[in-house]
Amino acid sequence: MRNNNYVGHAIAHYRGGVILVSHDESLVKSCCQEVWLVTRNGTGLERMDGGIDQYKKALEKEISSYLI
Repeated sequence: MRNNNYVGHAIAHYRGGVILVSHDESLVKSCCQEVWLVTRNGTGLERMDGGIDQYKKALEKEISSYLI
């Protein structure tokens, strides 16, 4: 088991709340029940109801708008 797998397992089985900041998609998918995004201006939060997959789609859409 990789280190991130241990971390994900420990977080998933922890009975309290955890705020996880990570760029590791597999870690987020393994232990997060909710995904929140800090807004671009840093003054708010946006819940990503579709989790990390929704975030990736939104990011791809945003990036493609700059390429056209």
